[in-house]
Amino acid sequence: SAQPILEVRFSPGGRYMACYDAGFHVALWRYTLDAEAEAALAQERPEEEEQYLQDKLGPAARLMRQGWEYIGRHRSHTRAITGLEFGLREDGRTALASAAEDRTLVEYDLEGSSLEAGLLLLDQPARVEQVARPTCLAWHPLLGEDYEDRVVTANDEFKLRQWNGDNRSFRRMSLGPTFGGPLNRLMSVPLGPGAEGERAAAECGAREAEAVPVPAPSGFMAYTTAEKVIGLLALPLDGDPASAVGLIAHPGPISGAALSGDGRWLFSAGGRDLSVNMWAVDAGPLGRAAQASRREGEGPFADQLEGGRGGEAHRELVDYFYYCQLRAQGEDTTEERRAEGRVKLAELPNLMRALGHYPSEAAVAEMVAEVKYSRFTATGEVLEDLDLPGFVRLFVNHRPVLPVGTAHIERAFVALSADEYGDGRLGWRHLMNALRNAGERLSEEDLKNCLQSLVGNAEEVAERFPQLGARQFAEDILGFEDYEEDGSQEFQQQEEGFGVGDEEGAYY
Repeated sequence: SAQPILEVRFSPGGRYMACYDAGFHVALWRYTLDAEAEAALAQERPEEEEQYLQDKLGPAARLMRQGWEYIGRHRSHTRAITGLEFGLREDGRTALASAAEDRTLVEYDLEGSSLEAGLLLLDQPARVEQVARPTCLAWHPLLGEDYEDRVVTANDEFKLRQWNGDNRSFRRMSLGPTFGGPLNRLMSVPLGPGAEGERAAAECGAREAEAVPVPAPSGFMAYTTAEKVIGLLALPLDGDPASAVGLIAHPGPISGAALSGDGRWLFSAGGRDLSVNMWAVDAGPLGRAAQASRREGEGPFADQLEGGRGGEAHRELVDYFYYCQLRAQGEDTTEERRAEGRVKLAELPNLMRALGHYPSEAAVAEMVAEVKYSRFTATGEVLEDLDLPGFVRLFVNHRPVLPVGTAHIERAFVALSADEYGDGRLGWRHLMNALRNAGERLSEEDLKNCLQSLVGNAEEVAERFPQLGARQFAEDILGFEDYEEDGSQEFQQQEEGFGVGDEEGAYY
């Protein structure tokens, strides 16, 4: 490749090796075993030539037939690749997937790829984000209660999103660690040594056509951030703060990380500190803390609301939740009401927006699907409503970690102005046309109502602002105050890992 290689990955049993470069290419190698080489050569070479090699080279002829075979490469993304990971399917097959800043997830056809065909895609790239950018991915470990293959993607908004491994349908969103910036690596922690680990590893290895037996998963995942922090996550990924722990591993950037084959050690490489650190993995305390927290129901999630459990935000959420039940039964009815403690999924958008979170229609569809099919793979049950503890968890996991700030608005204006002025300025009619026709389109009636609420007479605004910049739009149209001092500074600090301390080995 003419571009530098950025990351190298090995499959769980060491049979495959893959890498990606700065030119958005993914390349694949396969380790050829001696028996496979013998079978392949028997088909390609005459008996006389084969006998000649055996007589001439002796044992060296067999050694030459073992080693890494280059399969090919594929330019599978249009922007920088942020994650490339191997995993195991439920049936034992090795899988390889990648994610990138083009907001797509790609899986590769390892069985169909060959030296002649090259590296093939298993399906078309699947779009997994609307606004956020994926920062890493991992195959969800196969645990006893799992009934489907899943891929986990992390994004730059501190969210972990789970997708069905076959059809890429959305499964769940949960809040990820917010200790030191967005995650840039997720790894399944293998089960450590012992009778249980050896038995599980032998079962897993027997299914997998790999070079060595494949260790079974432990129920934990390790992660790194771009700056300073490494840590552990306890499965399932549910957004509970007690299910995550992090520590400061380096004083600056983290350039790479890897787990030992038995899951007992985590290695992290720094940048300017010129160091590689070796950390002992002890997930026991985290597992016990996560189990204890889950027994509290909605408590750990309510504690994440402003004011905590029983605070003003929590009371407001409960009031809106029960008001939705009254709406469903009819606000003007005189009949006896039944407070069943559940609301229909159709009320989720109204509930979210009443609480200050304004999801897009695509995000609403993901919320509904998450709740509706949350038990489907285990029991076949399809839910049509949601209880209060479930809604508290859903709200905490789906609401944005940081508010919309100036950086978001400016980035949007630069993108929209690309085919007009190209400098972040927009003509009023160009902006209205984008709102009517781009992305999730606003109907004429909805657009008229929005403008009426914001500015009154839209025609007067069009005359007053023939061209709009991000600052004018925020201050004069949306009515934002303190444009320079909103959440953007906090967002920038989170991105750069500020405020997390400088002491190596410090815990969160």
